[in-house]
Amino acid sequence: MKRFLIAGATAAAVALGAFSPALAQQTAEDYQKMRSDAYKAAGGDMKALAAAMKSRKIDAKDFSARANSVADNLAKATSGYAPGMAAADTSAAMKTIWQEQEKFQGYATAAVNAAKALAAATTLPARGAALSALGDTCKACHDVYRSSK
Repeated sequence: MKRFLIAGATAAAVALGAFSPALAQQTAEDYQKMRSDAYKAAGGDMKALAAAMKSRKIDAKDFSARANSVADNLAKATSGYAPGMAAADTSAAMKTIWQEQEKFQGYATAAVNAAKALAAATTLPARGAALSALGDTCKACHDVYRSSK
């Protein structure tokens, strides 16, 4: 019976990727680059969304796609704070992110949800309010977890 439990647990771990060579080979620099690229992409989309709002020339499909891209990139970026990588990280991320993962993930979830709400907004006032709310979630996290370097 014990042998079957061990075999089952091992199979489950492999299926979930716990023994993935790609994951095992990730360095702090790899995680940092992945986060940086995702944050930059989200920031670029945010600038485009703000410009569309300012000009009031909004293509609804493009606006929604960009907002969804922000959500996807924020989810990707905020998943890149791997345990044990804080000491080697040279980004503007404060080391407290790794110490306060639950609190940090709360900010991350709020930002992703705000981006999704922006993607779902269909009127100019709703889009303006949702874009402002998204910016507020970004700032709230930056105030706590981003150093001025």
